[in-house]
Amino acid sequence: MQTISPKAIPMPAKFQDIEMKYGVVKTELLHSLTYQKGESLYMTNQLDDYDVKILQLLQDNGRLTNQELSEIIGLSPSQCSRRRITLENNKLILGYHARLSPKALHQEVIAIIEVKLLNHETVKTHNFLNFINNEASIIDVFKTTGESDYLIKCLVSDLDMLNDLINRIFTTQLISHIKTSVVLERVKEHGSIFDY
Repeated sequence: MQTISPKAIPMPAKFQDIEMKYGVVKTELLHSLTYQKGESLYMTNQLDDYDVKILQLLQDNGRLTNQELSEIIGLSPSQCSRRRITLENNKLILGYHARLSPKALHQEVIAIIEVKLLNHETVKTHNFLNFINNEASIIDVFKTTGESDYLIKCLVSDLDMLNDLINRIFTTQLISHIKTSVVLERVKEHGSIFDY
């Protein structure tokens, strides 16, 4: 696949708004892409500006059809479809998800839990990761630097359920310290400001 120089790509009027909105240089996006061991690796030098635009647009609105992508970036719907499928097959698009209000599932309490493990033995770390993987109320987990080892974001129906979750975390006997903060208001999430 030949990489197209940015100067060689016609710039439809709609592109200008996209450029202003994202301000993302292609090389910055490419350097931010990471691959896990065993995943199919799509060489970054195979991505051209059209691929990057498709990634940007779908990140903002995953419901865009190939026809809508075509109208925005100036390729045919079939070309957009082929590019989208290639990006999906090569793990640059990991999925499409609906963003739900916590009220939709009656889970209106969001908490951030900082966890420090007793030690970092392989078996104990593996057991902890298995535990969080099996807890449906834990929706995001990040391994971090600093005093804590992991930052956990959870979604529960009420404070009693949060207390139960914290107790379950402690009963794993893998934790030396927990610090919990309850979210008062969702202000910005997934790159978007909430409108109430």
